[in-house]
Amino acid sequence: MIHRNANDPSKVIDVAFRKEISFEERCWFFLKEHSQYLTYALGFLLTAGVIVAVTLWVKDFHGRHIQKRFAALQDQKAKASFAEQHVSHPLAGICFLESADAAYQAKDYSLAARYYEQAQTGLRHTVFGGRAALGKAMSLLSSGDKEEGRIALLSTATDMHYPQSIRAEAFYLSAILNLDRGKPHKAKQLLQYLVNGDYGEMWKGQAEELAKNYHLEF
Repeated sequence: MIHRNANDPSKVIDVAFRKEISFEERCWFFLKEHSQYLTYALGFLLTAGVIVAVTLWVKDFHGRHIQKRFAALQDQKAKASFAEQHVSHPLAGICFLESADAAYQAKDYSLAARYYEQAQTGLRHTVFGGRAALGKAMSLLSSGDKEEGRIALLSTATDMHYPQSIRAEAFYLSAILNLDRGKPHKAKQLLQYLVNGDYGEMWKGQAEELAKNYHLEF
């Protein structure tokens, strides 16, 4: 094999020639000289594509498997076990929400608050996730943890990711809570959000009625 140095006349001519050729021809020369590296690159991209395809297939298969398991659940104990195994899945969130409602009805408010919080993990900022957030706040209040319950309600009301209906209810409940705490000025501020905000006529009417009953003027 002959190695040409930098002063080789043929190499100088070759470089000068390439400066005069078109962009398409320069691309051809590049591909010809770097064909080995391009083969490696194409092989890498092909492998990456296969990995992505397999990952998506496994995820879809796993999702359908979970749905079948959920549909086969018979009782609350089985649902609780299913939820513990798939904590972040929306279907687990539904199971936790049912368990939370059952605990709340049984007046086990500490357990209800824990289940509602776990339901939020799977249900996130959906309507059901918002209901879990409200349930958690009410469970804390009912268990005697007034400050944590108040904070949880206000946090839900001011979280822009929740649906308007969930936020409106949280504002309304927060206003009632502040009236019970003897802080009408804070209740008035919260009710004003419902009156002036885009929460629908129903919540506006509810807020105005509550303000009227407690002689609050906007």
